[in-house]
Amino acid sequence: MLTTPHLFRTAIAAATVLTGFGLLAIGGCGRDLNAERFPPFQYTATNGEIKTAPVRNLKSSPLERSWDLKLPHPVLRSWISPNLPQLIFFQVRESYEIFAIDALSGSPKWVTQPFTKPPRVPASCSHALMSGTGSNAIYDDRLWIVSDDMLFSFDATYGQIAWRYELPFAPSTGPLGLGPQSNHRVFFGDWDGRIQVTTLNNERGFAYPMWQSNLRATVVAPMVEYDGLVYVADQSGSLHCFKLDRDQGQVWKQDTKAAITGGVAIRDRVLFTGNDDNKIFAFNRLNGDPLGTLFVNGPIRSAPLVFNDEPDRIYVFIDHEDPAIGGLACVRTQADILTVVQPDAEATKKSREIMRLDVMWRIPSVGKLVGSTPLHLFVGSNDPTKRGQIIAINRRFGRVDWTWDCAEEHEVEETRGQRLVAHITEYQDPTDLNRSIFTSDASGRVIAYRMFGDKAGDNSVRSPRSSKTGKVEVLDERALAEAELKSKPRSKPTVAPAPPAAEKAPAAAK
Repeated sequence: MLTTPHLFRTAIAAATVLTGFGLLAIGGCGRDLNAERFPPFQYTATNGEIKTAPVRNLKSSPLERSWDLKLPHPVLRSWISPNLPQLIFFQVRESYEIFAIDALSGSPKWVTQPFTKPPRVPASCSHALMSGTGSNAIYDDRLWIVSDDMLFSFDATYGQIAWRYELPFAPSTGPLGLGPQSNHRVFFGDWDGRIQVTTLNNERGFAYPMWQSNLRATVVAPMVEYDGLVYVADQSGSLHCFKLDRDQGQVWKQDTKAAITGGVAIRDRVLFTGNDDNKIFAFNRLNGDPLGTLFVNGPIRSAPLVFNDEPDRIYVFIDHEDPAIGGLACVRTQADILTVVQPDAEATKKSREIMRLDVMWRIPSVGKLVGSTPLHLFVGSNDPTKRGQIIAINRRFGRVDWTWDCAEEHEVEETRGQRLVAHITEYQDPTDLNRSIFTSDASGRVIAYRMFGDKAGDNSVRSPRSSKTGKVEVLDERALAEAELKSKPRSKPTVAPAPPAAEKAPAAAK
């Protein structure tokens, strides 16, 4: 448990904002960076055609620095949970402490105790309703961490340890915490091919194993809960759907014939996943019925990306070193009803639900999502020599609009004599409301950049600053779409001759 002086001292250190560095980085060289000519960025399209996109700096991009702070050690890992999108967590090296930071303002909220070892499995957050409704609702927010096979449950509001438990098994997945403290369920996968469920006895104040299920295959993919059902994917390629308690049993099971390492994504009644056999699947999440399959030539080793405002598409990263195969693919998802006529005497008809899947566009040589807006996906390059490169992909047209090296404002490393980024937070925001990119360097300095104004429905999508006036043009998404259509060459329409003017009717006789 943290003492008050230690928490205060660490929070003050984390809140040391470097206000003057940004001005030195932009204006100290005496050059107008906005007036420079940026070399084009080249990438290979799916059909082998070489296309170009401008390389920008911060001043000429629609991003702005929103906050920065200095952590006591370099960042080991960071994450944002969809359950608590208002917080970003940074775990630092050496002490392995975890800092909870307000994602929009950069204000430190709290810091955990030091850990003896770094976690071997990812952390997670839970957001459970305790009582009340609407504005009077009270939630039990938790951060779940496993360090050296010890499970820690932190109060995500104040950072205090709620309880801890030494696990009697070695977890193969991060914890999936469900429910408030009065009815906790914590799901794990272990290396013996089982699902383990742990709970807390509130009356006696101790945790214990509640139930387990033998899958006979190791689970490494993150487990997902949706509407009281838990979805588990294992290394044999099987998908399992469980209820929270053992006596309710397994709801359904489906086999995809190849290992699933990336987990699943859910939209309403449809579950999406991909496997090592180069396939994307759609299932009915309530009964496990297969809805559709798409072959994409490369393995899928991360969960598909689903966004709230795009009900007719998902995004998948194809894990393949060949640029002609690997990269980011946008997949159209179209629900349909298939009617089959049975060859019997009465020629009966049977209908079933299906999901039609096809690739809309693909961008090669990218492999991680670091931010999003309603207009763009911000992704990182697979090239290790371009660690700090941010690639802005237009979601509507499937093109690279611009790229930017986010090391621009970070400190120069003495050993290499250049600005380098050591870490970029990888996360997905299904709501597209965060609209931020979080970067850090080897000194522990974190800088957050945000797209201000780019949100659905507010008519304020920002275009890059003009190199002549330095002003930012404000366009809505309809104007951008119309400008895109006007820029495409079109055949000149044939204009029919105007009809002859009608003769005036003679005046009526008096």
